[in-house]
Amino acid sequence: MNTKPFKKSDGGKMLRGKSVIIVVLASIMIPVCMTASVAAQPAPFMISGYVFCEDGSECNNPCVNITNLDTNGKWVAETNASSNYYQLILAMSVNINASEKLRFNATSSDGNQSEVFDHIVSETEVDKGGLFNFNITLESSPLWDPWIYDTRPPYGEIDKSEAIDAVQDYFDDIITKEQALDVIQLYFG
Repeated sequence: MNTKPFKKSDGGKMLRGKSVIIVVLASIMIPVCMTASVAAQPAPFMISGYVFCEDGSECNNPCVNITNLDTNGKWVAETNASSNYYQLILAMSVNINASEKLRFNATSSDGNQSEVFDHIVSETEVDKGGLFNFNITLESSPLWDPWIYDTRPPYGEIDKSEAIDAVQDYFDDIITKEQALDVIQLYFG
């Protein structure tokens, strides 16, 4: 058994003393770093609910896109092929804050029904940690007519600004990419 308090190296330095100091400092710093890392984690904000068809039946495997119109953050909610449930977990203060406007764009798996609407997040929803049981009922999609963008003379042709309107509507999740391309195709003839 070694009864000497310190072991000296060739240079006369105390090795055991330095080891003790390093261990003590490490044991102090690790909990401090771990506490700071835990404290820095933002609280979750959960958006969840069920999607229903126009007739009230379950709409399994829906597509639910959510856009924060204030930050331009875009997300696709998790869904399941055998369920009409959707959920999305965001980080509060990072992805979402009170008073920000969310755009929901929900579509049935066959694309025949959809619903687009906006929702402003309240302070109460932030305090509760999300939007729970935020159910969506889809409506039958009318037949698509790209000529609805023909809003300025000369009528009967899509001009550049009308094509740009369609592209903007696509980026705002109002129409699909295919619908925007239909309008652009009319512009290029």
